[in-house]
Amino acid sequence: MRESVIRIATIVDSTASGNSGTAVETTRGQSSYEVSEKCRISMNITALVGTAPLIDMDVIGIVNGVEFIVGSFTQAVAGASKQSIVIDQCPIQLKAAWVVGGTVTDFDATLDATRM
Repeated sequence: MRESVIRIATIVDSTASGNSGTAVETTRGQSSYEVSEKCRISMNITALVGTAPLIDMDVIGIVNGVEFIVGSFTQAVAGASKQSIVIDQCPIQLKAAWVVGGTVTDFDATLDATRM
């Protein structure tokens, strides 16, 4: 089986301090996934800097214009973090949403979807 990787979001030099949990990355993966296909979502945080920084990251699915959380990652704290989750029924459109805690001065990350 051939794996196909789709970039959901690229977040570079985000200084999202002070947000009250409303920061949303609107870049959507342009995929041809069927809703019934399984996929692996990988989060790679390469920088998370600040005073007691933390990030809660969710993967949002969009089907017929309706948005819903399809997966959540374990809270990331200062430094780098790599995590993966598997979604049994991967929607056609995906986007990333995050909530910042502490004071974040630099936040760089990528999220990728891989059809399985």
